[in-house]
Amino acid sequence: MPTVKPKVFGIGMFKTGTKSLGKALRMLGYAPVKDRPWFVLKDKRGNFDNFAKDRKNWPKFFDAVKATADVHQGFADAPWLFLYKELSEWYPDAKFVLTVRESAAKVVRSEHWQWRNKKERPSDRQFAERYENHNAAVKQFFADKPGRLLIMCFERGDGWRQLCRFLGKPIVNGKFPHEHKSRFR
Repeated sequence: MPTVKPKVFGIGMFKTGTKSLGKALRMLGYAPVKDRPWFVLKDKRGNFDNFAKDRKNWPKFFDAVKATADVHQGFADAPWLFLYKELSEWYPDAKFVLTVRESAAKVVRSEHWQWRNKKERPSDRQFAERYENHNAAVKQFFADKPGRLLIMCFERGDGWRQLCRFLGKPIVNGKFPHEHKSRFR
């Protein structure tokens, strides 16, 4: 009988190495990593910064998220990062990985390139606050849940050793994946 692995959710904010984490999870056998059940939200795709206020108003979305999460093992990027509270409740054995950057300023610089419409683009301060608030909320939520959260900063050298130990896997030899390198760093 195959060993059942706990689900692993990457819950780092945008531009923190979520795609790299997703590739690493695939390499460790947590595939396929599904990251976007957006099909239910056709008109709401950009409203996730205020997601916490709207949670109870999105039952179709939650049904789609749960159905997707039920059949896969590994997840990274949006919408998963916004759903860590629900995911923790639905999957009490799940593990969570918060990817972070050395500073909020680096997140701001990395994220700027994707905002083509300058009128809608949040300010640098808003980007930084969103990043810092998310990280603080995640850390607070998992403070009384030992062994369920790993915080990784790829810029500081975190990689296979930390991830594999956290997941109880043999440490992978070789370079940790680095996806979506940006020339704007």
